[in-house]
Amino acid sequence: MFPKSTAFILYCYMGMLTLTACQPSDKTLRAQINNRLSMIPGISVTVKDGNVVLQGVVKDEVAKAAAEEALTGLKGIKSYEDKITVYHPPVITPPVPVQIISSADLQIKHTLDSVFQANGYSTVDVLIENGTVTLEGIAPKKQLKKILRITHQYTSGNVINNIKPVNH
Repeated sequence: MFPKSTAFILYCYMGMLTLTACQPSDKTLRAQINNRLSMIPGISVTVKDGNVVLQGVVKDEVAKAAAEEALTGLKGIKSYEDKITVYHPPVITPPVPVQIISSADLQIKHTLDSVFQANGYSTVDVLIENGTVTLEGIAPKKQLKKILRITHQYTSGNVINNIKPVNH
């Protein structure tokens, strides 16, 4: 008869052999995983000692989740690492349209800028689009009528007054 310690060691060794014999080989495990992933393109599988690595590029999060789900219930997987990335197409921003200012609008803008500068209204900005003059910025409340009168002298189009009056 074996001493108790030898019998225990032999029992443990036999148990380990039984457990390892029940586990599928890496090759078999890889084939099982590939079979489950056959409907999800773009993923490759590596298996080493029961450790699974999924890698590749998929079209969306649903495909990535399905790939992870494919591992569920398979015997022999000790761990897995997910190196799958989701493809995000580049965002193409449309070009900013270039605003073409007519020569007449440009002439009015330069004239008003010069007149406002000469009269000390450096905080007033002039924008012109299709003959419509928009005034922006700040100016003394007492000077608003004069600024608008000057503007109307140099343009026949509409004038939009967005000047914020300030008390000085």
